[in-house]
Amino acid sequence: MRALRPEYIYRPAQIVRRMAKSVGLTANKRSAKTPWGLPINFDPSELHGRAMLTLGLSDLRTCEMISRIVRPGDRVVDIGANIGIMTSLMSRRAGENGAVFAFEPHPQTRERLKENVRAWNACSLASSHVEVLPYAVSSRAGTSQLVEPETFGNNSGVARLTEGATDGRRAHRVDTIIFDEWCAEGSPIRLVKIDVEGHEDDVFAGMSKSLANARIDFLIFEEMRELPSVACESLAGVGYMSFLIDRNFYGPRLIPVVDRPRQLIGEATNIIAVEKGKSIEFLEQGGWSCLRGGLRR
Repeated sequence: MRALRPEYIYRPAQIVRRMAKSVGLTANKRSAKTPWGLPINFDPSELHGRAMLTLGLSDLRTCEMISRIVRPGDRVVDIGANIGIMTSLMSRRAGENGAVFAFEPHPQTRERLKENVRAWNACSLASSHVEVLPYAVSSRAGTSQLVEPETFGNNSGVARLTEGATDGRRAHRVDTIIFDEWCAEGSPIRLVKIDVEGHEDDVFAGMSKSLANARIDFLIFEEMRELPSVACESLAGVGYMSFLIDRNFYGPRLIPVVDRPRQLIGEATNIIAVEKGKSIEFLEQGGWSCLRGGLRR
């Protein structure tokens, strides 16, 4: 265990929880609260459950971006919401007058997400309405196969869309939609977070009108390719600057993808795309707002 992590220094009680997991005292624990107060139900043997037990959240860097970007009353979209750890942060930040739309096509994962949304609704903490949508966002409307790779049991976030052979792996037929058609009407969107296991280019192709019309302020997406990737270059073509989300102990760091930063080691490489001309100074300030109870900035 690395004790000098912000997740432990800002929340010392998390060290006790981490030690309890290390000695097997939490083997049957299936629920824990996030730093922002909302509970998450999980499978303790799966990656996201282990993250909740050891750190209290998943991916500090991305959570911090969400915490800083989303404001009360905002509309926010989570594409590939999984069990809802980041969705819950969006909901707390957007507040009672905001709205969160969470896309999760995998049937079992979506049921866990719905279970968590019901738990949030039962809390006294102010949070926005979360609408869970059963679709995979893509470049065309129709159906596709969502395949569970061999590592799915360890990480429920690795299921991916394919039209090819499934190699005997379990697959689910899911409905696909085009983002532009889904959000043709309505107010602008503050943030879209995308985690779709290599399907990002298709998602962006399906939101080309929204991007060209600057209806989305910020995007966060996972990128497994060398930077700047095709996705980063296509976003640049419609007026978005892309940055790798890095960090040190004191806070997040944003590195322009045009500087060709290397992929992060041991952590997912996530990119934030910002409309050209928008200030990113508030995203680079020191501190970890997402680790503070009550989400004070």
